[in-house]
Amino acid sequence: MPAPASRVTRGAAFVAAHAELIMFAIALIWLAGSAAGGSWLAPSEREIVAVRLDRTAFAPLYDLLAGGFVRLPLGDPAFRLGLLAAVLGATTLAGLVAASRALVKQPLPGAIAAVLLAIAPPVREAMGTAQPGMLAAAGLVWVVALLLAPHDRARAIRATVAAIAVIGAAPWLGAVIAIVVVVELDRRARPAAIGAIGGAAVLLWIGAIGTVPLLDPDLAAVVGASGRGSAALVVGIGLLGVLFGAATGLPRARLVAIVVLAATVDAIAIDHDALALISILAIGTPIVLRAISRALPTTPAWIVALGAGLPIVGVAAVLGAEVRLDDAGAAPARLAADLIDELPAGPGLVIATRAPGFVAIDREQQIAGSRPDLVLVPPAQQTDTLVANALRDGTFVIGADVAAFGRLDPRRALPSGRGYALLDTDVVGHIPLPDRATYASELGRDQALRIDLARAAYEAANGRLDAAARAIGLADRFGAADLAVLAATLPTRARPPLYAHIPPEARTTDELDLFRDDLAWVADLPAVELPPSAPAGRKLHAAWRAAIEAGATPESLWSATEKKDRR
Repeated sequence: MPAPASRVTRGAAFVAAHAELIMFAIALIWLAGSAAGGSWLAPSEREIVAVRLDRTAFAPLYDLLAGGFVRLPLGDPAFRLGLLAAVLGATTLAGLVAASRALVKQPLPGAIAAVLLAIAPPVREAMGTAQPGMLAAAGLVWVVALLLAPHDRARAIRATVAAIAVIGAAPWLGAVIAIVVVVELDRRARPAAIGAIGGAAVLLWIGAIGTVPLLDPDLAAVVGASGRGSAALVVGIGLLGVLFGAATGLPRARLVAIVVLAATVDAIAIDHDALALISILAIGTPIVLRAISRALPTTPAWIVALGAGLPIVGVAAVLGAEVRLDDAGAAPARLAADLIDELPAGPGLVIATRAPGFVAIDREQQIAGSRPDLVLVPPAQQTDTLVANALRDGTFVIGADVAAFGRLDPRRALPSGRGYALLDTDVVGHIPLPDRATYASELGRDQALRIDLARAAYEAANGRLDAAARAIGLADRFGAADLAVLAATLPTRARPPLYAHIPPEARTTDELDLFRDDLAWVADLPAVELPPSAPAGRKLHAAWRAAIEAGATPESLWSATEKKDRR
């Protein structure tokens, strides 16, 4: 019977020999179990592209993979793309283990680097939603891992495939990486690699829609993405490790430095999401752990790696609390239904002035076939002139997520669900208030607030200030007596509503308090004293109130503000 020590030794040897596969399996189970079941904005748009089997020139290979995953018999399309993100994330983490084995001859430092990367906020979020940058990150890490490995035919084939993955998700970065791969391969393997990469590029871009990403330098976006939470720790340790390895002559460390430089330029000049850059910089962690191990030659390397790596992981776990995996679930579908399902039968138009609502309606129409009688108006065409012309024609149903915009009159809108039917005559009567909107996820809660604010603004514009307070949940803040005053108040020239004229960027915080200030002002109720920390919107509102009471005309106030904003 084998001794316990020999079992432990054989077990450790097995783990070391199959570290990449073990990392992939563990990561896949973890990431797939927490994959988002629904999403807003860009991930939802990727879902539409995948369901339609389109390929964009921006990321054609990712779109091809997404089109395959959305046909899996597992959950809804959003979850299937979340599963693709999990596979790509697990592949990236396994690649770090492989790179560590090739670079410092140990898989354990790579596993520590994988844990650091997995809890870095921007990367963790990308591992749970549909983002092409995750394919670029996986391909880039494996390119380095394979180029660092001993030369053989299988290595050349795999490195070529990894380079194609980068090309198909980040074209300009992929082009540079393809050159690096071809140069690094054995001379006999180069012709086949060039042919495979060129042929794949042609096939991927045949029939692709749109154009490749254009030059758009934005250093601030990259710094913001790579500096969030523990991502800053990964970037800092990674830069230290890559520079140290290149300076001390660590074999093949300069190759890593070249790839990091290419990823940095691409992130700043084109892609901005920094996923590939952060992922490749994680390879610097094993170099740092190796340097610490060499400084302690009498201590086993694996003990040094654990002793130095675990505290870093602990710090990263604390810093990584900024992770925001915004799992929307069915909220986008509910939002779309709330905005359009109760509109009269078309044909007609529907206008969503807020991006999440627009994408949610587009998704439901494209994927679920919802309300095919309504044409969703793109943002560039959303004008009050378009609505006015359609209303004059008299044959269209016009739906919107707000009661009015531009020069439209909010008194000519009829609440329909949580949206509005825009009409060419004044609405007579009052539609009872619905329950307050509720949608899952951080962005969903914000959309619920936008819907409530839109209904409150509609009620206020129609002279029902008490209903406006109830629509936005301010009834408790006013109390019964103040609500009675609001119910009996109509806006006047002396006390006009000011909320709608506050610049949108100044209304991003404490909007409920700002709306309450406005209702209290119109009804001549006591104003709430502003604290020194009050946001800009409330301070501007208070300044306007004082100016009007001093004799200024309301129009001159917001006209001056608009001129200042234009300057």
